[in-house]
Amino acid sequence: MKKLEKMKIIHLFLLVIVFLAISSTSENKQLGANQLNPQKLGFSRPTNFTFSDNPMVATVETKSQSMDSLNISVDDIKLTLMAPKGAKIIKNSWGSIEIYAGKNFQIEIWAFQNENNMMVEFKKEIENNESNRLQRYLINEANVILYESNVYGHSQYHLRSHKMFGNQLVTCENLKGEFFSESEARLMLKSCLSIAQKK
Repeated sequence: MKKLEKMKIIHLFLLVIVFLAISSTSENKQLGANQLNPQKLGFSRPTNFTFSDNPMVATVETKSQSMDSLNISVDDIKLTLMAPKGAKIIKNSWGSIEIYAGKNFQIEIWAFQNENNMMVEFKKEIENNESNRLQRYLINEANVILYESNVYGHSQYHLRSHKMFGNQLVTCENLKGEFFSESEARLMLKSCLSIAQKK
């Protein structure tokens, strides 16, 4: 076999090796991103995480929002609260109200009758949650909590507030299955704490 033909064969062989190496690297990056993608892990709604080419890096987008008064009705209780301008209201068939203002502001409001011990029971649930482990309370009061948890190696922040109107308890919390930063959770808590009965 001539020297030129041997060189062509060697060159072709090296090209195949390079191509396979590049393909393998690309597949590994995609696999890593999918493993950390909350939607791939079963979270149905979009999250506030942006993934880079490095599957171990995630950044959270937070935008300051001006608040405006919003009127809602939960179980025939007419309420007002402060929410980001342009917030959308969804009334669920099971009775709760969801309020959205982009992907970083998502709260759910419920009304219950004669449920004074709900916060105590809720704290027991989060303190005993093995998959979404409690890290710390930032606010821990009788009717208001703000806490940090860790799931799949990522920190997320949650909030819940309770207010009594007559014999009805109105609860307000972040939507489940979302990853919120501390600043986003504090903004949602500010909205929850502004809930008042409409006169």
